[in-house]
Amino acid sequence: MDNALQPVSEGLDLRQILGVLGKWRWLIALVTGVSVLTSGFLSFFVLPRIYSGTATLDVSYAAPTQNQGAQQSNPQGLQGVIQSVATLPQNTLETYQWQVTNPVVLDATSKALAALGVSLTPAQLSTTIKTSLVANTNLISVSATDTNPVVAAQIVNTLTAQYLKTVQAQNHAKLTQAAGFLQDQAQSVQRQLATATAALTKAEGGAGSSGSTALKSDQQELATLQGQLTQAQVQLSAAQAGLTALRQQRQAVPPTLTTVVTRAPAASGGASGAQAGGATSTTEPNPTYQGLVQQEAAQQVTVAQDQATVQALRQAVAGLNSGIQALSNKAHDSQAGIQALQTQVDELTQTYQTLEQNLTQAQVADSMSLGGTVVTLAAPAVVPIKPIKPNKKLNLALALVLGLLVSVGLVFLLEQFDNTIKTPDDVQGLTNLPTLAVIPHFTGE
Repeated sequence: MDNALQPVSEGLDLRQILGVLGKWRWLIALVTGVSVLTSGFLSFFVLPRIYSGTATLDVSYAAPTQNQGAQQSNPQGLQGVIQSVATLPQNTLETYQWQVTNPVVLDATSKALAALGVSLTPAQLSTTIKTSLVANTNLISVSATDTNPVVAAQIVNTLTAQYLKTVQAQNHAKLTQAAGFLQDQAQSVQRQLATATAALTKAEGGAGSSGSTALKSDQQELATLQGQLTQAQVQLSAAQAGLTALRQQRQAVPPTLTTVVTRAPAASGGASGAQAGGATSTTEPNPTYQGLVQQEAAQQVTVAQDQATVQALRQAVAGLNSGIQALSNKAHDSQAGIQALQTQVDELTQTYQTLEQNLTQAQVADSMSLGGTVVTLAAPAVVPIKPIKPNKKLNLALALVLGLLVSVGLVFLLEQFDNTIKTPDDVQGLTNLPTLAVIPHFTGE
């Protein structure tokens, strides 16, 4: 008898689940509605709007990451050392990316923003600024977030401006240091060359004054030609840089201009009716482009003339060097000491020429501000229109899903702990006996 009154343990079928959900639908709707309304209230009225400003930097001289160590660890003697000193720094993209948010740039940006009325410390800037590399390019994306869209754009633009100044200053300092180093080395080599030349002249005195006089005259003429060659190389470097700049300007200008003229429909009487309007386009050469082409052609002529001058001077210097060598060999063939002095003079002369050429390159690069072209601003930040946070649609959708999950879980939890008998089905489930009759509930009048 006792066993008959034990409840039957059965799993919930779909009808029972739907019945439970229908029974507690008001609670499900209430919890879900409160969740959605709370999320909407927070998203629309409480959470601050976060705006993001983004600028793009273009790195023109980036070294591959895998080759950087090999390039730095394999200088080829004196020539490699001089060349590495006299050229512009060539870092990896990751290095340039890190330099965007280095403490020096952040401190300068903080001071510049303070002048604009934006008070942000370098530590605060470091948390709001994000940098990333654009895949398969030499571009660096720089972004900053703020509750004010204008401030977000100001932060990025001020940061990139200070970063470009810092990079240019670093390159200028590097080129200035390189020029000083090369100048000191050139002066040292020049003193050694003067000492060796004096020793050679003294040694040649015993072999005859005519050969010595001719050699001295040729050496003086060589020094003059070397000075002219250095000046011509400077002019050639400047002309080539100007030609490159003109080519870049020409590539940025369209060769033709297209003008579109639109005719409005014109009404006319009679049987012909209204005449339909239309549009005509005309294409004409771009005067600016033509002017740049002419300037580029003229500059090419100048470069060609400078190249011819440099080549002629090099040939003259080479011929004079050959003549000096021939005179020295012919006059003092048997004098090993004089030959050793001549070899030393030649080596010192070559070293001096190398130093002078690289010194000229460093000075030209610094004077033309080529260090500022290592990193350029490809696209400045504009004032953002839409905030990136909060995402209202996403927040409402998450609140809806979360409200449904919580409310359904709460319903089944309440149903699990509810052991009261309310329906004939409850009695049948507990007793495992069929229902014979149901006494209806009447309300008195």
